[in-house]
Amino acid sequence: MKKSILFAAAVWCGALCANAQNLENGHEWVDLGLPSGLKWATCNVGAAAPEEYGDYYAWGETEAIDTTIVDSWDHYYDTIPCSKYVYYNLDFGHDGAPIGDRKVTKYCNDADYGLDGFIDDKTVLEPEDDAASANWGGTWRMPTEEECKELIDNCDWTWTDNYNGTNVAGSIVKSRINGSAVFLPADSTIHYSYGIVGEYWTSSLAVEEAPSKAMTFAFFQGHSIPTITGGVFRDCGFFIRPVCEVSSPITALQHTENVAIYAENGRIVCEQDFQIYDLLGRNVTKMNGSLNGVYIVKCGEKAVKIVARSQSIE
Repeated sequence: MKKSILFAAAVWCGALCANAQNLENGHEWVDLGLPSGLKWATCNVGAAAPEEYGDYYAWGETEAIDTTIVDSWDHYYDTIPCSKYVYYNLDFGHDGAPIGDRKVTKYCNDADYGLDGFIDDKTVLEPEDDAASANWGGTWRMPTEEECKELIDNCDWTWTDNYNGTNVAGSIVKSRINGSAVFLPADSTIHYSYGIVGEYWTSSLAVEEAPSKAMTFAFFQGHSIPTITGGVFRDCGFFIRPVCEVSSPITALQHTENVAIYAENGRIVCEQDFQIYDLLGRNVTKMNGSLNGVYIVKCGEKAVKIVARSQSIE
């Protein structure tokens, strides 16, 4: 009976996903075949098309910054308001750069940086402070530092000055695993000495530097390899490219030759002998029960792709 219910749920979920056309809560995603199974959005928060910049956000803010970013780094900071959990005791130098100290009231792992010694050891944004989660809903959220590293490590990054004839510069990010791609626009309004840069927030605090700063990932004009950057003050304004996960805790996806294969709570189940491989070809069968991502299941001569999530059914 349980197998029948699970298989019926799989058919229903598969039909629902097919009708949704890769939509999560009304926003489109792309499956890049990443080992984590994470899906990346096709647009930035505040954008309606891949080539649109979208809105600028300070880290930990869910409302867009209402400002015009000028094209000189020396005057960049004086256009950015104080962010939600950052307390300013600042003055500005003649070049517009801030001088003084920042004290934080949330997301602090070092009392020296907390206002009045505040510390909470939170290092990843909670949903109420995550601009992707707050504005898009569903399972959308900002990516962590590690998830951005996964995107960098599993994709080829190609700079373009004119994406699809739109005259928008940025990087085409193409998966080495399945060939799917997303486009990340660079910010043409901010120019460093080496040209245009695209810089995006992660949801991760810069724990090894200072809790007044957070992690970004960035790519530069004419360079194919992006980088994870720390040391970026939380009150700066950058783009956000959301990620999402499969919503349903039951992700039974395949039924072949009268053999049911399904996943539930991080475990893949099959009534015949089988082996589990990750998308890099590594045998991870011994990890069954704590799986979280997309896997290839080999059962006899058949091989099927299935998503396993370490979630419980409420």
